[in-house]
Amino acid sequence: MPAKKASVLEGPDRLAMDSALTLLKFRGRSEAELAKRLSQKRYEAGVVLKTINRLRELGLLNDEAIAREWAQARRRAGQGELRIRQTLFKRGIPKELVETVLAEEAPPEEAQAGQTEPERAWTALERRAKRVKALDRRSLYRRLAGYLSRQGFPPDVVHDVLERYFLKLKSQKEEEFPS
Repeated sequence: MPAKKASVLEGPDRLAMDSALTLLKFRGRSEAELAKRLSQKRYEAGVVLKTINRLRELGLLNDEAIAREWAQARRRAGQGELRIRQTLFKRGIPKELVETVLAEEAPPEEAQAGQTEPERAWTALERRAKRVKALDRRSLYRRLAGYLSRQGFPPDVVHDVLERYFLKLKSQKEEEFPS
């Protein structure tokens, strides 16, 4: 049985494929991101679709792998699920896939390192609190709560972590100045 010869792309198909490969060389992209970028380069919709399909066949384009990789990287960076979800949507990952990826448990190496969402919030809070100058309790609470919210942590996690932080501060002050 003769080996099937790979089809050689010509014309706009070849140019679109070259552009797509160049874009993928820098970082992984979702299908939606790549389609948008190729459309911005004024490739016809049919050529863009053909290119996306071919890259998917070759295993060079995989939304599920990109979503998992991005979510894990953002978790390690200390971001909350809300911000990760928003970023995945922005990158064009379908809603069902985003929900599936975020519903998965963290890999064992992350789970063992205490990387649950409240623990990521605590780590982020400790890092940020070191940078905040001496403020009254209300201002400190407001700044830290705003920071954690912007990092994508839900309000209940923010509240719990801040409560824990201020209890820790109170006990440290009592140790320094016993009654």
